[in-house]
Amino acid sequence: MLVTELSSGKRIVDYRRNCRMIPASLTKLITTASALRIHGPEACFRTEIGYTGSIHNKELYGDLVVLGSGDPSIDSHYIAEDSIRFKTFVCETVSRAGITRIRGKIIVDASVFRPADSSSSWLYEDLGEYYGASLYGFNIHDNRIDIYLRNEGNKILLHHMQPSEVEIELINELKPGEKNSWHINGAPGEKKRRLRGTLLTKRRREMRCMMDIPDPAGYIATAIRKQLQKEGVKIEGPSEARYDYLPEWHGSVKFLSFYHSRSLEQLVRETNRRSINLWAEAFMNCLDENIPKSFDGGYNRLLQYWETVDQFDPKQISLFDGSGLSPKNRITPNLLEVVLLEMGNRKKADNAVFYNSLPLAGQEGSVQHFTTPQSMKARLKSGSMFGVQGYAGYAQIGGKDVTIVLLANDFVNVQSMRKTMLEALQTLSGETEQHKKSDSYHKRKSRSTKRKKS
Repeated sequence: MLVTELSSGKRIVDYRRNCRMIPASLTKLITTASALRIHGPEACFRTEIGYTGSIHNKELYGDLVVLGSGDPSIDSHYIAEDSIRFKTFVCETVSRAGITRIRGKIIVDASVFRPADSSSSWLYEDLGEYYGASLYGFNIHDNRIDIYLRNEGNKILLHHMQPSEVEIELINELKPGEKNSWHINGAPGEKKRRLRGTLLTKRRREMRCMMDIPDPAGYIATAIRKQLQKEGVKIEGPSEARYDYLPEWHGSVKFLSFYHSRSLEQLVRETNRRSINLWAEAFMNCLDENIPKSFDGGYNRLLQYWETVDQFDPKQISLFDGSGLSPKNRITPNLLEVVLLEMGNRKKADNAVFYNSLPLAGQEGSVQHFTTPQSMKARLKSGSMFGVQGYAGYAQIGGKDVTIVLLANDFVNVQSMRKTMLEALQTLSGETEQHKKSDSYHKRKSRSTKRKKS
């Protein structure tokens, strides 16, 4: 547990500062801070729409091409107004170009990232789950499928999927039971998912579970082809996804338009408030200046930047992903504090964006139910997995701005640990408030004594 005054760096609480610990989603603090510092809050992802060959008499003699930028937010569930924006944009681009017939293919190229790069360090039980969706050079709908199930007699049946066009083999091994407890497993890139566990026998209405899209580029290529055909564009070739980077072929693609994501400021805010693993992985990969981009390249650039900051010790951090889902990650509380102190001066634009991206404790996001003392206004990022619980961010205690790092590993009862952390903050707040009242009392008493003497 670390509590430090933001303005002076004075340590209020200092316990096990240099212990290397599993940070879980507190990893997102350094990932998002790095993205803001290196790229700036106004940066965005740009996905290019282009073509190969030539256009004559409203006919494209070549392929329609989408060059993925690694944007994790395309048609995201987390941005309601974007739910169908990309497909609409592609169709409008084709219409503006005057194309009514495509003699070639619909190609979605996802080679800007090495596929499933960081997820190689994740637990098998997380692969296939929606929160464990792998990152690709092209991503759509947060790489997530919603599956709707029904209990029909003594059988659990698949009712429908959304989106329904995803090509996937779902092996349904669900059984009726006394509780809702299911798991989805499947390796990145493989189009087979296994659904296991139980569904509550008494419940008759539809139940939703979520899993990853194993081939997002292939899915959107097919979806774009169908949408263009629906709007009257004739297409002779098939749809195709590409994951291998081919420099000469990329150089032959002619530009039609750019699809821009929301600003990094908006994306970072959603990432930290909702703790979106996929988006954090994209931020990490995009730190890499090379193509194809990779986690290793992004992580190396992250270290290069932070090594220029005072008190940052690279020996206190070992990351295997950008989101915190990997149990191999290790960070010291001291290093988290260094990042928070560096990003704490809100007069800088990127620092203010970072501060405001952290959810208000007791009100928002992943800390909605972590109710800090009334006298303590806190913006905190949470992190949790089996045997790991953490909170880190900023708070006001006794009228002073402080950084807070709470991190615990290797415990059994998560509810008990959260209660212990909350009690620690309550004690700290109470002691500070009591100290403040005591100072105020002594000042009043001193003034009274002086008046009596005079």
